[in-house]
Order: sequence, then C-alpha cells, then structure tokens
Amino acid sequence: MALVIMMSSLQLAIRPVGLAKRSSDASFVGFGVISGLMSGLFATGGPPLVYHFFRQPMPHERVRETLVTAFGAAQVVRLILVAASGNLPTMSPIALVLAIPAVMLMTYAARRWPPSLSQETMRKIVFVLLFLSGLSLALPAAMHLAA
Repeated sequence: MALVIMMSSLQLAIRPVGLAKRSSDASFVGFGVISGLMSGLFATGGPPLVYHFFRQPMPHERVRETLVTAFGAAQVVRLILVAASGNLPTMSPIALVLAIPAVMLMTYAARRWPPSLSQETMRKIVFVLLFLSGLSLALPAAMHLAA
C-alpha cells in the first residue's frame, strides 16, 4: 500500500498538468471505495482522494473544500461507530471540547487570510505530503522485515 501511495505522489510530481476534463462519476465512486478500504484497513484513506481530486480540472478552493468535507464526514461516521460500540476513550470528550474552538478559529483564519499559494506550489506540497505518508508506512514495514 505504501508503494502505491508513493507512486501516486510521484505521478503527481512528474505529471503536474491535471486532466483536461472532469473524470466520470464512476471514477469518483471507485476512488471513494478505495479510500474507504484503505481508511478501514490501514487508517490512511486520504491519499487516493487527494490524488484523484488534485488531477481534476476544478478550482483549487473547491478541491480543498471537498476534501475537508469528505474527511470530516468520514470522521463523524467513525466517531459514531466507536461511540456506539462503547469504545470511546475517556479523554475524547475533553479533546472534542478543546478541538472545536481551535478548528473554528483556524477555519476562520484560513477563510479571512488565505495563503497565497499558486496551484503549482500547492501541488508540490501535496506531492511531498503524499510521499511522506507512503514513506511513513513503508519504513516500519521495511525495518520489521529487516529485523
């Protein structure tokens, strides 16, 4: 899985131009399924969605807002399932109370003073983060195999 993530990030770096037209609805569903499987199996569901959305001919803001919404919805579902199973850690309500104002403040700041990053700069940042995500999965596995 780590290799797939790293190869996807390299493809984003090598092929900086996005797609000419929007992908089909089936491809969005397919990447959603892959992301869901990776999230459930490896807790790394983000890279497939990030890869797919950053290749689309969409405004940068829409990609960012869509990804935030998708990840937020996934976390709400995860939280509901964990709470329903009775496995909610005791510190979770405290973290929730502390996180809400922090997220609200940072969301406001990002909307009021958005970073002035070009599409190319953002693509490079995404490449680095995806590559590091894959590397963080690959290194422990490689060290375990070497031991």
